[in-house]
Amino acid sequence: MKKCLFLLFAIFIGALQAYAQYSVMRDVFSQMPDSLLPYMSHNNRLDLIDFAESGMEAEITNSFDEQVRLTKLTSNYLRLELSKASSVEMKLLPTEDLLPDTTKTIICLVYSFGEKTPFSNIRFYTSKWLPLSIENPITVHSDKLIIKPDTMGIELFDELRNYLMPLYVSASISETNDVITMKASPQGTVPIDNKSKCLNYIIKQISIEWDGKTFK
Repeated sequence: MKKCLFLLFAIFIGALQAYAQYSVMRDVFSQMPDSLLPYMSHNNRLDLIDFAESGMEAEITNSFDEQVRLTKLTSNYLRLELSKASSVEMKLLPTEDLLPDTTKTIICLVYSFGEKTPFSNIRFYTSKWLPLSIENPITVHSDKLIIKPDTMGIELFDELRNYLMPLYVSASISETNDVITMKASPQGTVPIDNKSKCLNYIIKQISIEWDGKTFK
């Protein structure tokens, strides 16, 4: 009898620890407006977190009959695979600014789409899901993603740069640090020749860090 009680107590404590570990992200994710993930219901989101907290495979079927997987969940980071060609990352960022809902946490959402030419979009919200007018880091830093090497002629550089226009940028936010990594994506129509092999020389991957107000 004592062993049974001890086992039940241990299970109860483990459940409490798991809930405490994910409680902040659980609350934020569960309160996420349906319009931001229109093919997932509120119950779908709760199911994903319940599965993850229980150590099960966190997967549900959305309204388009596609499999959605919760691949990573921590107290301040979450990653969803929405389909084979789309995903979303959510990161809770600290801030000292007084926000409209008087909290000191900002939600950063990174939507990513595409396989051959991946591109991303970044949005910011308060912890109550009020939109924030923080400028998209992709827009701010896009001019740093294509760089002419000193040893490359301007004519070849201009030709290679045209392969990247219009500019598609893939981005990802770190699950451990408040850092976003970005890189320009070559177009699917890039010809395979000796010149195009030089394309990687002009593409620069950059990492920018959150300073409490913006990514720099």
